[in-house]
Amino acid sequence: MVALQKVRELHTHHDPYGFHKILGGGVLLHFAYRFANVLFTGSMGFNRRSWNPFICMCAHLGLSLSALQFHTPVKRNTKQPMMYREFQLHSICFAMRSILVAMMLCVGLARWRGFAVVAVHLAADEVTRRYKQGTTMRSMPWPAGTSESTMKAVNYFYSLSQLFATLGVVRANLEGSFFVLFPIQLAAFLLTLVRKHIIAARSWHIIYFLSLAAGYVYLLGCVERPHLDEIVIMALVVFILRFGGRVNKYLLWVPLAIYIATRTMDNAECDFLWSSARYERAFLRASLQPLQPAVGTLGACSVLV
Repeated sequence: MVALQKVRELHTHHDPYGFHKILGGGVLLHFAYRFANVLFTGSMGFNRRSWNPFICMCAHLGLSLSALQFHTPVKRNTKQPMMYREFQLHSICFAMRSILVAMMLCVGLARWRGFAVVAVHLAADEVTRRYKQGTTMRSMPWPAGTSESTMKAVNYFYSLSQLFATLGVVRANLEGSFFVLFPIQLAAFLLTLVRKHIIAARSWHIIYFLSLAAGYVYLLGCVERPHLDEIVIMALVVFILRFGGRVNKYLLWVPLAIYIATRTMDNAECDFLWSSARYERAFLRASLQPLQPAVGTLGACSVLV
């Protein structure tokens, strides 16, 4: 249930010029625009040959960083899902993960994105070390009357989605990385709505669950088959090793980062305004071009012989 009459309480003296609210409204509209494109065209419509995607990511980055002006309590509220220090900093870290990868894709640094993901996880682990109070998602309060089986099943889904989110930004393209960003920034906004008594705890879980589920719909409906198969196989391997074998996450993500850095970039990762891989290929073609007449001459001679 949504208490629309309390929406005006979103205004706060901590954001006197409305910078955070303006960015928040713009980001919500940006998400809506990209997802509408997916519904009607099957693509988010990012123009890879312009600076527009990079500028859009700057707006999302500004939204996450501007949240630091708000004073959040260090101690977690155990009754309602509300913002607290550890969640706030984790939200910024994991939003940065998607934003940095998207920016790296825009400027031709796609092959190094795995190391950016590892660096963000190291930063998130430092936040956990300083402010840890349970787990940010699995310890999120539930409304009274929720059964243990429901909480266990949904928390399992949250854990699985976090795994897919990490794998998505390491391996997916710009659109996949952007889709991973949506539940992260939405969850933080929903916690604010709970604090302002605009929505209840049950609404928080339902909306957050749906935002994660939308990612799976996009994965199955919009990602091409060979790429989808690779992501699913990687996810199964990582899932078995991480949850079944309790393997340290860095023993999984670091080798994957090295694999991404050393493999040949595909066309989807090179078709940007600036791409190191694209220029490497252009340089290779230019280097081989002087050899083409000689090759042609040799071919003619072989025919004569």
